[in-house]
Amino acid sequence: MTPPFQALVAQALAPLESPPAILSSVEFPSFDDAMVIVDDGSVLWRLIRERSNVSLQAAAAAQSPEEWFDASLLEAVCLGKTTDEKNTYPTRTLESAVAQLIALRTVVRESFTSNWKATRRRLQQTAAQWNESTMNRPARFSS
Repeated sequence: MTPPFQALVAQALAPLESPPAILSSVEFPSFDDAMVIVDDGSVLWRLIRERSNVSLQAAAAAQSPEEWFDASLLEAVCLGKTTDEKNTYPTRTLESAVAQLIALRTVVRESFTSNWKATRRRLQQTAAQWNESTMNRPARFSS
């Protein structure tokens, strides 16, 4: 039997310097779906497993803990990494999601704490542009 997703996430994060603490987790065994939220100080990270595909999201813990942003969007805004918008949610393993967390950890923490309003606005604008280009929905974003 496969260990619970929470245990797998804890094991994957353990080698990190000051690993994030697990806040909560939920498992849905019928489809092997699960979600783990970890507290990394000013950033909450959410690792989601849906039918064996793992995705990563982040939220600003103090400013907006219910507003989650996909890691691909964070890479585009915070790291300037270009991506194929039509492949925003590629198939990933837990290991690749943790590698993504490691790559984003410092810059997201800094962006969420030192310049939250501007970062949030850029994330929202980029998400709206991606929605327009991938789903032919107008990018409606008020200033």
